[in-house]
Amino acid sequence: MKIKQRKTKNYSVKAFWALLGYRSYFQKEKEASSLPSKQYSSIIKKSDQIMLEKKLFLNNNLSLTDLAKEVGTNRTYLSTSIKTVKKQSFCEYLNSNRVEYSKKIIKEKISKCDTGIDSSGMTAEDYAIASGFSTTRNFVRCFKKKEGITPTQYKNALLWKVRE
Repeated sequence: MKIKQRKTKNYSVKAFWALLGYRSYFQKEKEASSLPSKQYSSIIKKSDQIMLEKKLFLNNNLSLTDLAKEVGTNRTYLSTSIKTVKKQSFCEYLNSNRVEYSKKIIKEKISKCDTGIDSSGMTAEDYAIASGFSTTRNFVRCFKKKEGITPTQYKNALLWKVRE
């Protein structure tokens, strides 16, 4: 009597364990090769320091590769560090630095006026260009996303504080 063998799909060991709910060998290998969280933090610390000292965010063509070269790491580690530590994408990280810088510029301009009237004559477009944004629309959108108000509302709120 001949026993019929059932034809089965040839699953790899990886797929077999994945079907059983276990982490695959490749996931374990990937986790082992990733950097410890302390190294992610040190990369971000260095990145923040370089961004502030050299004001790299003012370059509206700054890329992840450019920043990685300045920090002394590769773009993958820098991107992963930003995602892990800051919980942001590279663009969000870059734009948050630009928004902080624009807030600083607005505060400096307002602190120079004693009357509570903005005599600087700077518009949202001027602040956008001065802080590294390529368009006013993107500047206003990012500012509102981060601060909850538009740059004009922020400036007006500071002006009201000066008047009081």
